Formats: sequence, structure tokens, C-alpha cells
Amino acid sequence: MAEARPRPDGAPAPRARSLRTLLAALVAACMLPAVLATGVLLFEDYRLQRDRLYREELLLAQGAVAEIDRELARIDATLQALSTSHELAAGDLAAFHERASRALAIGLVDNYVLVDRRGRQLLNTLRPYGEALPEHGTPAALARVFEGGESVVTGLFVGALSKEPVIGLAVPVWRDGRVVYSLGVGLAPRRVAGLLRRQALPEGWIAVVVDGSGSIVARSLDNQRFVGEKVVPQLAEALATRREGVFDSATREGFEVITAFSRSMVSDWTVAVGAPHSVLVSKLYRAVSIAAVGVACAMGLGMLLALYWARRLNSSMRRLIGPALALGRGEPVAAPRTGLKEADAVGEVLEQASNMLAHAQHLAHTDALTGLSNRLLFEALAHRQLADDLRHGHRRVLLALDLDGFKAVNDHHGHAVGDQVLKMAAQRISASLRSADVAARLGGDEFVVLLSDTSPDGAVVVAEKLVRMLSEPYPGVRQPVSASVGIAVAPSGGVTLADLLRRADEALYEAKRAGKRRWAAHG
Repeated sequence: MAEARPRPDGAPAPRARSLRTLLAALVAACMLPAVLATGVLLFEDYRLQRDRLYREELLLAQGAVAEIDRELARIDATLQALSTSHELAAGDLAAFHERASRALAIGLVDNYVLVDRRGRQLLNTLRPYGEALPEHGTPAALARVFEGGESVVTGLFVGALSKEPVIGLAVPVWRDGRVVYSLGVGLAPRRVAGLLRRQALPEGWIAVVVDGSGSIVARSLDNQRFVGEKVVPQLAEALATRREGVFDSATREGFEVITAFSRSMVSDWTVAVGAPHSVLVSKLYRAVSIAAVGVACAMGLGMLLALYWARRLNSSMRRLIGPALALGRGEPVAAPRTGLKEADAVGEVLEQASNMLAHAQHLAHTDALTGLSNRLLFEALAHRQLADDLRHGHRRVLLALDLDGFKAVNDHHGHAVGDQVLKMAAQRISASLRSADVAARLGGDEFVVLLSDTSPDGAVVVAEKLVRMLSEPYPGVRQPVSASVGIAVAPSGGVTLADLLRRADEALYEAKRAGKRRWAAHG
């Protein structure tokens, strides 16, 4: 190395360094912020992936709870309708047994059973009418039907006849203001497990339904093996303190999972969804591997490229701060595209998280009194379905419903009884429809139904059924209540929701002018 030459003023000259040394120091100095920024990015990516997984799990659990609640509500509505049947009112149990046996063809029900106040089974569709039935073995939980006069969903118990695990749902049968029977159904755990499998869980994920005692009612994987067993202690402790949550636990098989759970608002059942912990770990390893390769390549490019990418990475991180803060405030997120794969992945996660949050808020748009969709959610679903129909050439039918005589109920019995009539009307509407149909309450006693891919003749059948169901007596209500229905068919009756609503309303008022308790079709 050459010696340093003295400066003219006699001061020692600075020590000379080679260009290679300076470039190496510059590259190292430039790469240090890049390495640190990559670490921050990986941490943010991991955190956002974790939060996205939490939300996805919780949404799946909430969706499964909502579907199970809908099925329970549908079964409850069917039981309420059967409890007021003329065969049961007349005490003709043989005829009622035949009617209940025919009803088994619809829904998830395995059997119908009628129990008196002493717990004796009077009929059970598992046996021909007249055969001897157990006088004991009815779950103690069903006693609440007689005590409180309300519907009851039991936990898991062993059926007195089937000797197999079963879940029960029962409603009161009233006579002269007194509960004289409990009319219930039995559901096998495999049927509930079928509802879980319909949630399209990702591969390796597990969903489980737990009753109020902590027993497994149904499981999406190895259902028969685990039904009736208690859940793991971590889940049992969480269920005892919260209605919803996400935490780390293990499955009955010992696999480490991230568990999200949500409790039903209808029963004391809870749905828990478990995602393998390896889902997050594998993504983290993949992100770390990508970052390590990127850093190694950047190290070989030299000073200029290292400086360029470091500045670009820092800029990308700053541009993602705004969307991240917007997500925290619950605002819509539109993450900028930076051209960097890792930063863009974080931006996409932010957008996905924002969309999932908006979707969760959308799912909350239901009518608080009846549990049906409200106007906002109905309009959103209807607009999308009508647009799909227009593209694929499908037919869709809109029914506008209105309760005849409902004002008299409020005037004579008060709004509390009026609310009960609206609830029962909503249950009857739901029980009359297919799962693909959409029902909503627009306000007051006004309802609307969107039938999927239905012919005009099919719409008439549904309308007649709704008029008949909604015109049946309402327990405790002296004033007659019936229903009028207006029918509008797309696309002949219009291709927009506004057109169909207007024409269905016109048909509805035509039915009312013609004497009520009937249907009328536009055109």
C-alpha cells in the first residue's frame, strides 16, 4: 500500500483506501437497511397472514353456526306447524303418527316423538303406532318445554329406542293455555357432521360442534370415533368464558392447531374450527426463503443496485403504512402496487383482510326481530343474482307478501304479541322455501321472497303454499290473520330489482283488492 503523502500545510494526509474497500463498505452499508426492512416486512407479513387466518377461521365458524341455526330454525318452524295440526288437536295420534312419518322425507330429522308431562313417549316414528314405547329415558333438558313453554335444543344423549347418540329439539304443544305435550325430533350426529362438511374446509382443517356440557356433537373428520367425547381442556376453558375467540390448542389426536370458535345464538352449541399451525409456519419459511434469496442476489449486484433496491424497499414499506392504518380503522383498503413481490403480497393481504372484514359486516345485515335478511342485504343479494340470471338466461321470481289483519293484532293484543306473530310468520316462510331461495323482511308486516330458477307455475305453487301456511291460526291470537302474495317473474316482469319490486307490489295490491288471502301475478 502506498504511503500517505504529506499535505502542503504539513498536516498528515488521510489514509488512502482502495475503491474495492469503499465499494464493499458502501454495499454493506446499503444492504443493512434492506436487510432490516426485509425483516420488518417479514414480520408484518407473518402478522397479517396470522390475522387473516384468524379472520378466515372465525368466519368459517360463524358461517357453520349460521347454517346450523338456520337448519334448527327450519326444524323448529316445522315442529311449530305440526304442533298446531288438526290431527294432534283432535287427539288422533294414529293419524298424527302417519303425518309425522311423511314429514321425515324433508330435512335432517331422523324421527318425531311426542312426550307427555311425565316423560312418557306417546308415539315415536321409529316404531309403528301402537307398539310399546319407553316410559323413561327422556332427556331432563326437555322438561324445560313444559316449565317455560318454549323451544328447547338438547345436548348429546343416548336415544331410549335407538340406543345411539342423538340430539333433540322440541316445542310445546298447547291446549287451553297449558303445555300438554312436548313434540320433538331426533337428529343423528352424522347429519350435523354433514353440515360441517358442507362448509368446504381447506385440506387438513377440522370443524367440531360442541354442546353446552363440552361433549362433541359432531366432527368433520372421524365423526363416529369422537362423538360423545369431551373436548380438549384448552377449548373447554375458552368456551366457559367467551362466546367467540381464537387461540392455540391441540386436537384430540394431538396435532397443534390454531382454533377459532363461535357460539350459537339459538342454542348452547358452539362450532370450533382448527387450522394446522403448519399453515403459518410454512408460509413464514417460504417468505424467509424468498427474502434470503433476494438479499443474496442483491449482495452480488453491487453498490448501485443495492442502493436502488434498498431505497425502493423503504419506499414500498412507507406506502403500505397508509393502507395498514386504514385497515385498522375499518376503512376500505386499496394497497398500491410497488413492483416488489413481498411488498405486493402484503398489499394483497391487506386488501383481502379488508374484503373479509366488509364481508363479515355484510353478513350481519339481518332483521333483528325475525332473523331474516334485512332490506340492505336482500337488495345486495338480489342485484347480484339478477345480474347472474341475465348472463346465464335463468328465470327468477319475486314474491311480495303482506299479512292481512295484522294491524288488528297490534290494536287488540299489543305490539309484543304482534312481534310474536311476525316471528312465527317468518318461521313459516322459511319452512316453505328451499335453501337457495332468499327471504327478507322489508319492514312492518311486509316480506319479500326471491325464488331461484323457478317457472311461473312453480311460483304459483309456492305462493299458494305461503298463503296457506301464513293463514293458519297463530297461537294466542283471536283476530284472523292471513296473507296476500304478489308475483313478478324476471325477465318478463323486468330485469331490475326496482322493476320486479314495483310489479310484485302492484300484483300484491291487486290480490288485496280481490278480497285478500290469495295471490295475484303481474300481467
